[in-house]
Amino acid sequence: MKTKLISFATSAVFVALLFVSACTKDKTEVFSASSCHVTVSVGFPGTKSAAAYDEANRVYTLKFTEGDRLYVHGTDVDVDEAGEWHMAGYLDMVPGSISEDGKRATFDGNLTIYNHLDDGTYQGADMVLPDYTNPLQACGATVVRLIPAGVDNSLLQQTGIDVEIKDCVVKSLEVLMSSAVDVWGNYIASKDFIVLNRSNHAIFDVNVSQLLPNTTYDVELYLGQVKSDTPDNSTKIVSGQVLSGPSGNASFAISFDIIGKAERQSGYAFLILKDESHTLRANLGSKNPFDTEKVYRASSSAE
Repeated sequence: MKTKLISFATSAVFVALLFVSACTKDKTEVFSASSCHVTVSVGFPGTKSAAAYDEANRVYTLKFTEGDRLYVHGTDVDVDEAGEWHMAGYLDMVPGSISEDGKRATFDGNLTIYNHLDDGTYQGADMVLPDYTNPLQACGATVVRLIPAGVDNSLLQQTGIDVEIKDCVVKSLEVLMSSAVDVWGNYIASKDFIVLNRSNHAIFDVNVSQLLPNTTYDVELYLGQVKSDTPDNSTKIVSGQVLSGPSGNASFAISFDIIGKAERQSGYAFLILKDESHTLRANLGSKNPFDTEKVYRASSSAE
């Protein structure tokens, strides 16, 4: 998934219209199957977005890249409980289907049918489902995630039959936007489309100075309540590694999920950076609350 740098308009929402055609029969019939084939057309209308990097407003535009995928998970009711059936799996981009402006593409593949067992696990099964022109219409709730072509597979986290992009530290904001930004949406059966929201993640674009030149640092992001808080009385959010440049500066990006996690939604952010013999701190500042529609730029000197 390409982006034209670098950040988000405060109220940017990206809407994708999906038209799914599969298993077409008379709608009064039913079918029994262990999987169902779907073909999906997805678009980014780009409300309040820009075609190129806008430094003043820090706006970027999502565009598809050859090799992007979708991960689709639908269930028969709104709440995931034992005894339900699910349909889930990856849909691959149809080669050559990206529109000239990069905002539309077609995805195709099979969703596997699962039973949610009493022990909390999922098992593939043949299920008798109502037959709709769009099989997702049989679902009470459906979540779709865009999996960028350039994503590092180590950043994909699977829980049960759900897939999401992990909290991460990557070498630049551009890399984050093109390969690790979390883009997801919900299928609305009554209107037969999916609204893709940018992310549930807060994002920092960081530059830290006064480090040793050309040195690898382990970096940890913490959230405290006040500037004087230490790691011992703060919440550790995410960790990774960064490399300083010849001048002793390190630039990198951090992304972390905040939705439904009260301890992550506000606070004073700071970094702990460690090499083989030094432990340094860089303060990033206070946010209350974090806004998932923004990228926070933070420059700090390590102390």
